[in-house]
Amino acid sequence: MHIAYLPLDDRPLNYAAGVRADSVSPQRILTPPRAILGSRRRPAPLKELGEWLGEHCGFTDSAVISLDALLYGGLVQGRAAAEDEERSAECDRLLRVISGRAAWLAAFFVWKRVWGNVFDESGIGRVQRWARLSPALAAQQEASGFGVTEFLEKASAGDLRLEGMEAAESAEFAAARLRQLTTALRLAELCGALGVHLHIAVEDCVPGGWQEAELAHLRKQHPTRALTIADGGDEAGAALLAGALRRDGGATPLRVAAAAPLDCRAPYESRTVAENLAVLASLADAAVVSLPKEHTVRLQGTPAPSDAYLELTAGEAEAPELRVLAERIQPLKRVLLNQVTVDLTATNGVNPELLDGFIMAEELPAATVQCNTVSNRIGHGLLAGRLLATAGRDAALAQLVVTGYLEDLVYNSYLRTKLLGEYGGLEPEPKDVAAAEAKLSRMATEIARRKFDGAELGGGRIAVQAARARLPWRRWFEAEFEVEARLNVAQN
Repeated sequence: MHIAYLPLDDRPLNYAAGVRADSVSPQRILTPPRAILGSRRRPAPLKELGEWLGEHCGFTDSAVISLDALLYGGLVQGRAAAEDEERSAECDRLLRVISGRAAWLAAFFVWKRVWGNVFDESGIGRVQRWARLSPALAAQQEASGFGVTEFLEKASAGDLRLEGMEAAESAEFAAARLRQLTTALRLAELCGALGVHLHIAVEDCVPGGWQEAELAHLRKQHPTRALTIADGGDEAGAALLAGALRRDGGATPLRVAAAAPLDCRAPYESRTVAENLAVLASLADAAVVSLPKEHTVRLQGTPAPSDAYLELTAGEAEAPELRVLAERIQPLKRVLLNQVTVDLTATNGVNPELLDGFIMAEELPAATVQCNTVSNRIGHGLLAGRLLATAGRDAALAQLVVTGYLEDLVYNSYLRTKLLGEYGGLEPEPKDVAAAEAKLSRMATEIARRKFDGAELGGGRIAVQAARARLPWRRWFEAEFEVEARLNVAQN
């Protein structure tokens, strides 16, 4: 029995998460080849995805499927493209076929942010503009007396102009949002008829903004428990995958505990942390508890009110030289295998204080997750907790632990800042990519060796050979690391 996992796209939080989960899980987790997943400039080919799903979704299998991958070819394409009717019809057909064959099927759909794709510095201003416009649009719709659908139909036809926009922009924006709403209503109806759990991840939501008005309309049309909604995006597949592992393997119960009240909102999220946690924990079949116990994902910190990554992209990046940082690293003595920490503090992981704690610690949890937004890291923390509870004690486990720290903590808190200070911009020039990846690999290897070599993990000792870095989307925002490591076990 295995789990078929179709991720949102080929970024590390989506594609690599599935591959790494398979490397340590007693259950098989099958992920499509990277070459047929959507990327920054290439949509996933539906024909190949359909063939892969047909081959790997057998009559006794579970499946977790990104509807954006099927409908649009990936997240970037879903934000920008009009829906292809032929592709949509084929997506619906695949859902019907897979739901009839898989023992359990869950699907997730990203509710797109209002400002679209951001690939250069000019996009930062667009983010700030739309963060202001979004609540104004919600207020305009409420004052108009029209329902959400009728409001968008009139705006797309040019019969009314949206707040703060010229006529052409108003019509284009309304048409795009109407397409998404129509698609989501159709998907909710189809999934409900098929008995498929549909989860909607709301990316970069503004409190009181336009996305909330759209989702209230969706929820009113489909008031079913089989439809769940939470802030986020890249965590949806991870949380559902954690739930599938529990369902199929009877894994050790997983608990989530918070050290501080969670009645606050994090940047880019409109629901409180507690509200998002409750939904994501339900997807992962995890229990939210007040006191940590064995196999517990521990939430720590309070979300900062702003995103420090925006300051870095504005040219305020400062980081110590690697030599200075490396000299301060205290070798790790022990990895606490039954502990996973999700740090809520710094959106997008710009967290020098957490880096200092990592440098000086003699004991560390098996994972410290602080990727992207708070909901993103909660979902991935749940998957990490599920995997580490059942992982074997071998080289794959050592590689998972070291890779997690390099990508989530060391890169986000230090290496990325270092590169931004040296190269500038949101992404490297094409001519600089190879040199930047080589430099990242050298720095990551030195840090990993100094920190993890000799650390005790599950009865063995970690030995790091190398860490290789990639910038899969040729931007500074995320990096992907491949770690070579052994777990040396003493022979009696």
